[in-house]
Amino acid sequence: MTEENVSLLATDNEEPAAKKPRLDEEPSVDTNDDGKNNSTHVHVAVCAQMNEPNAQSSETSETQLAELTKVAGKGGKRKFAILLCYCGKGYFGMQRNPGVRTIEEDLIQALFKAGAISADMRDNLGMMFFQRCARTDKGVSAIRQLVSVKMYETNADKDKINAHLPLQIRVVAVIRVTKKFNSKDYCVARSYEYLLPTYALSPTFEQTRKDFRITSDQIERVNRLLSLYVGTHNFHNFTSGKSPHEASAKRHIKEFCCGKKFEAEGIEFIVLRVKGQSFMLHQIRKMIGLVIAIVRNIADQETLCKSFEKDKADIPMAPGLGLMLENVRCSPCTHSGFCPNNCTGQKL
Repeated sequence: MTEENVSLLATDNEEPAAKKPRLDEEPSVDTNDDGKNNSTHVHVAVCAQMNEPNAQSSETSETQLAELTKVAGKGGKRKFAILLCYCGKGYFGMQRNPGVRTIEEDLIQALFKAGAISADMRDNLGMMFFQRCARTDKGVSAIRQLVSVKMYETNADKDKINAHLPLQIRVVAVIRVTKKFNSKDYCVARSYEYLLPTYALSPTFEQTRKDFRITSDQIERVNRLLSLYVGTHNFHNFTSGKSPHEASAKRHIKEFCCGKKFEAEGIEFIVLRVKGQSFMLHQIRKMIGLVIAIVRNIADQETLCKSFEKDKADIPMAPGLGLMLENVRCSPCTHSGFCPNNCTGQKL
C-alpha cells in the first residue's frame, strides 16, 4: 500500500523529534474523475492482498526485547498518535479481547517487539495510556484509525512497527502529540462507508441477481429513508443491552446518504456514507439492515420511525464485512490550545 503523507501534531513546550512527519498537510487519498474520495475501491484491493503474514517480521527472544526496551528507556517516554489502516477480515474487531484475534492485540505486540513499549506496558494498557478513536466491530475495516499511546521515543518509528505487523495492518504515521492528547476525547466525528451490491436493494427477490441495475428513483427512495436517521434520536433498538432510558442511547447523526454507483467484475455496487459524533455496537449495520428490509418490502417505513420510541423492536443487521471506518475528525483548539487540525478544519 502507498504510504500517505500526514502532518505533525504540536507538542507541549518540547521540540518535535527529528525526522517526524508534519501535520500541516492532509493525507493523500486516491480520487476518481469527479474528485470524490476513492477509498472504497482502495479498500477492496487492499483486502484482497492483505491475507498473508508480513514476510519482514522476525522472531526476537524475550532477552533481546528486554535489552531493546532498556536501551530505548534511556530516551524517555513520550505521547504519540499512531495513524493506521487495516483490513478487518479474520479479526474480531478493533478492541483488545483476550482469547481472540483483534487489531489492537497485533498492534500492541508489534509495539513491544519493536522496543517501543516494555513487557509491563504491553500487559497493562493503563501504563501506556492507550486509547483509540473508534471501536470497530468484527470484520470491519478502517481507512483511517487513530490511537494515542505513550511509548519510548527512540523506537517510535513506523517502519520498525510495521516490520512486526501482518500485511493486513499498516501504520501510516507515528506523530508526536501533547501529553494530554487522548484520541477518543479529541474525536468529535466519525465517518463510515458501507459497500454493498445494488441488488441487495432490489424491491423483489426475483431481481436479486448480478445483472440487476438500480434506478435513479430507487436511489432517491434509499436516500429519503437514510435521511430519517439524521439528527438526534434514541437508538436503543439499534444495539444490544441498551435501555431506552439511558442517556447514552441518544446519538446524533450528521449525514447519511448514497454515493455514486459503480461496477466491478460485472456487479454493480453502491456506497452508503454516514457521519456522526459516535456510534454504538452494531448501530450502523442495523441502520442499514432496516433500510434494506424496507426497500425490499419486508418492513415498512413506519417501522423505522417507531424504532426510535421506547418499545422494543427486532432490527435486522447487515453483514460487517462491507463496513469500514473512513475517517475520524478531531476538534480544533481544545485542551491547552492544542489543535490537531491546525485550525484549518482539514481532515486528520
